[in-house]
Amino acid sequence: MPKTLWVIDFELTQVSLPPFDLGQMCAELYLLFHFTPDNFHQLTLIAAFLKAYGTMSQRDGLRTAVVFGMHLIVWPWRNPTWKGDRDKVQRCARFGAECVRAAVNDDVDLLKHGPLCALFP
Repeated sequence: MPKTLWVIDFELTQVSLPPFDLGQMCAELYLLFHFTPDNFHQLTLIAAFLKAYGTMSQRDGLRTAVVFGMHLIVWPWRNPTWKGDRDKVQRCARFGAECVRAAVNDDVDLLKHGPLCALFP
């Protein structure tokens, strides 16, 4: 018999739009991939999470990319473990900025080749 799994993020429990939820969740998984050696499976988890979430409009996909990118720009500087590796933090922030820039400019082609590719089939 199939089991159902519910994941509740109590850290940010609130009423919100789906792009905020998706962007934050995907960013958290990406940060684990970026900063933790041998966590390459996090990219697979992002793709599976987005696929299971279902389809959404391109507009909401772009909004998700903005939230994702902003999280990558800001959050690593707040984590004492990660900010110790300044080079990795800067690379992460640059990648986050690329994602935001692509989303704001409707550059879906750039986003199709990154961790949020499942949003832009």
